Amino acid sequence: ALPDGLFGWVLPSAKLSVSDVISEVGLDHGMFIQFLNFAIRLLLFVGIPMICILCPLHFLFGGNAAGQDKLSTFDMGNVKRGSWLCWLHAGCVWYVVVVVQWCVFSQKRPFVEHRIKWLMEMPAPRATTVLVEDVPQGRNTEEDLKQYFDKEVFGKPVVKCVYVVKDTTDLLAAQQKLRSANEMLNIARSGSKRDAVLKAIGGTAETALLAGQMAAQQQAESLKEEIDQTDELNLHTAFVTFNTRRDAAIVMRLFSSTDREEITVSLPPAPADIIWED
Repeated sequence: ALPDGLFGWVLPSAKLSVSDVISEVGLDHGMFIQFLNFAIRLLLFVGIPMICILCPLHFLFGGNAAGQDKLSTFDMGNVKRGSWLCWLHAGCVWYVVVVVQWCVFSQKRPFVEHRIKWLMEMPAPRATTVLVEDVPQGRNTEEDLKQYFDKEVFGKPVVKCVYVVKDTTDLLAAQQKLRSANEMLNIARSGSKRDAVLKAIGGTAETALLAGQMAAQQQAESLKEEIDQTDELNLHTAFVTFNTRRDAAIVMRLFSSTDREEITVSLPPAPADIIWED
């Protein structure tokens, strides 16, 4: 448990390692903490020396080139041309270059290690599944897409299953209608608001609400069956699961976003990162 107090969370949070964050909330959050550590280190080794050393030197020995501009008395605008401080700035430039390069490479190593560990520990089927986008019209069916990878790309059976993304606009509207019908029926059955609800829908009994609920439920189920049985509602995006991780990696290399291929293949997002209502 966290200590009591307004800032009781500070010390326990500071003790958390990047590995702890990754194990609890995922790689993206852990890498964000890694980036913040990088920013803190960079400001510590660059920002503090620039403020504590250069700013007083500009103010004391700059030559008052800023004149009446009081805000510039601490920066380079207060240094006269030909001042010895210009040579100091030349050295500071190389100091910043070396420090930034050291910070970047020192933080890159743990990032790569965490990334490789995350990829190696990724469970199936996510490890063998890819996101296929921009699928041409006429090929955006499960059978055609499977045949494309099996015969035209690999020349052997490599695809385990294919799931084409469907257009669910009508289904979402039907489900929203069903939720509204359920809410109205629950309010009508509560007793206190029975008369107001029935009057609003123009009915005289709960039978009207039940009929509306059944009609909305039948419509939603009918649309589900239609989506499952027809290919007319197929979009141009699909999830393709391969038999091995090697085949999935090869496909992502062959059809990466940087290549000008007719389709684009990438690593699918984590289920927790998807906005399913969108």
